[in-house]
Amino acid sequence: KDWKIEIDFKNFLVSIIGGDIANYSSENVNKLKIDVFLTKEKQLFISKNFDGLLIASIPFTEPIAANNTFVNTHIETNLKTIPQAGTYYLLMIVSEVGKDGKTYMKSWRSFENPINPYN
Repeated sequence: KDWKIEIDFKNFLVSIIGGDIANYSSENVNKLKIDVFLTKEKQLFISKNFDGLLIASIPFTEPIAANNTFVNTHIETNLKTIPQAGTYYLLMIVSEVGKDGKTYMKSWRSFENPINPYN
């Protein structure tokens, strides 16, 4: 399903709405998180490093059981950082924090239309 991110800069809120998160593996995903970044350029590929400002980070409080799906996800959190004036693209990354403490990207979505926080 389509994902939508709404940012209320005036009230410092970020809402992530609409999409499904599926665990197609045979093991539970215990520490899932979603990070939302503002980037100067639309990300067509994600390499190890990219230039972005982390504006929201949402850890899931419950694991996703093996072969299960969260449907119609709706999450709200506080804005972590206030960006400088300019035009940005939204980038959402779904990651798992492994038993080793490292973060492993599972999925990502770059949003098509740029935003300007102060217009």
